[in-house]
Amino acid sequence: MVACKTTTPSKMIEKLDLTRIDLIKVDPKGAEPDVLEGISEAHWPMIRRVVAEVHDIDGRMAAFAGLLERQGFTVTVGTNTALAEVYAHRESRRDLSR
Repeated sequence: MVACKTTTPSKMIEKLDLTRIDLIKVDPKGAEPDVLEGISEAHWPMIRRVVAEVHDIDGRMAAFAGLLERQGFTVTVGTNTALAEVYAHRESRRDLSR
């Protein structure tokens, strides 16, 4: 086992002073919900799309998709055995004006 330093998405958003995120890819090999839980309520509105591979064990997929839906995303899930590919997006105000 190798120890490594970790951080949350919200800490990185603050450190980099981001105002918009077009895409977040989530693939932490089993800790997918932990990544989403590391996004503060204030940062969710700046995220436009989420792509993830989720290991659908013990209801993890439903919880992951449910959290994204509660944050205003439209979620599409494609399954391949116990691994689900998740695509989540939301329309921005600029997109709606086209």
